[in-house]
Amino acid sequence: MEMSVLERKANVQKAQGMLKFEQIGQRRLDDAASAVHQRQHSSYISDDLPEQNPLSSAEPSERGPKKDCFIFGETHVDEVDIDVLNEACASQLLAVRPMTDGDWATAMGKIEEYRRKLAKERYLYDPLYYFLVDHSGQHGPTTAMLADYLPAMRLAMPQEMNSLLPVLSEEKETLLSQLLAAKRASDVSVRTDEEYYIRDLVVSIFKAVTMPGKDNISEMEHTMRNVVPFLDAAIGCDQECRVHYGEQTLEPTAARRNAGSNPTERARAGYKVDVIIEYQEFSWLPVIGCGEISGGIPCSRAKEWADTLKLGLELRDGYGAEGAGCR
Repeated sequence: MEMSVLERKANVQKAQGMLKFEQIGQRRLDDAASAVHQRQHSSYISDDLPEQNPLSSAEPSERGPKKDCFIFGETHVDEVDIDVLNEACASQLLAVRPMTDGDWATAMGKIEEYRRKLAKERYLYDPLYYFLVDHSGQHGPTTAMLADYLPAMRLAMPQEMNSLLPVLSEEKETLLSQLLAAKRASDVSVRTDEEYYIRDLVVSIFKAVTMPGKDNISEMEHTMRNVVPFLDAAIGCDQECRVHYGEQTLEPTAARRNAGSNPTERARAGYKVDVIIEYQEFSWLPVIGCGEISGGIPCSRAKEWADTLKLGLELRDGYGAEGAGCR
C-alpha cells in the first residue's frame, strides 16, 4: 500500500530526528573521551608549572602562595597555537663568540618579559613558560626573540648533547651507495656486524616508504614498522644500552616528584613514556634517553608539538637526575 505524502514527510522527519540525536550523543561521547585523554596528558604538567626563574635562589616558602595549577587541566591538545609553530630544522654549530654573563642575563630578561605577557590559556604548551629553549626552530617566538643568542647557547652545551652526524668512511659511503642503487638491498653483501645493521635498516626503510597505505597507519603499526627498526639499528645494537618499548614510567620524574616528601603518605608516579633507553654497564641502570611517539601517520601538528614539549620535560628530569647522581 502506497504511503501518503504526509506519512512520508513524517517518516523523513523521524529519521532526521534520530540522526540528529545520534550525532549529539556521539559528539558528547567524543568530548568526554577527549577530556579523559587530556587529563591523562596534562597530569605530567599540572604540578610542574614554574612560578619564577628556576635560577632564583629563593626558597619555595619565599615565593608566595602556590598558584592553582589545575586551572589548565581541561585544556585540549587542539588548543595548541599552531600559528606560532614552524617545521623543525637541523641546528648548526656556528663559530660565534661564547655567551657572557651579560648575554645570559639579557636572554633571561627577554624570557621573563615574554612569560609575563603570555596569556594563561597558552601556559600549558609554551616551552618558554617552563624555561625550555627550543633549538629546533619549531617554536616561532623562541626563534624570533633569541635569534642573536641561540648559536652561542648551542655552543655552550656539552659536545655530547649536540647530535652531529659523523663523517662517513670511504667503505661506509660505498656500502650506502650500493644499498641505494641495488634493486634488492637485501642482496648486497656485507662483512661486519655493523654493516649487517646498516643493511637491515635500509631494507626496513625501503619497506616502510613503499608499502601500500604507508600514509595512513596507526600508532602501533608506525611504532613496529618504522620506530623499532630504526632504534634497534641505531641504539639497540650497542651492547652498553638497552631500549625498552611500550608505555612505561620514567623513574627520574618519580624521584623528583617525591623528593622531600613522605612516600608512605603519597607516592607519585613519573611521566609515562613510549621509549626508554637504559645504560647497562653500571650496577644500577640509569635512564640516558627516552622518546615519545606522536600517534600514527598522519599526525596533527598540535599533537606533535604537545609530545615534543612533553619530551623536553622528560629529558629535563632525566638529565637532572644524572647530574644529581640520582638512581
